[in-house]
Amino acid sequence: NMEEKLTVKTRDGQTWEIYVIMEFQVENYPDDYIAYTFGGKNGENVTSFISKMKEDNNTIILDSIQDPKEWTSVKKAFDELLKDGGELEC
Repeated sequence: NMEEKLTVKTRDGQTWEIYVIMEFQVENYPDDYIAYTFGGKNGENVTSFISKMKEDNNTIILDSIQDPKEWTSVKKAFDELLKDGGELEC
């Protein structure tokens, strides 16, 4: 079981423990994105989340995606990656 667990901060300073599904980039957007869950990958009906990801002094900071157009592009890219078997590449 190779799931990667990360401790991250949110923009408002909260600390979260997340399980990484994948990190990815989206065409036409400069940011790095991360798809993650709070409960690990094993198990039914696990909700996944996607955030922008920035690094600051070795701390990973998650930021929400505000722009609806950006969100649509990010979601589409994520769905494509999953279809291509991306979720199996840990």
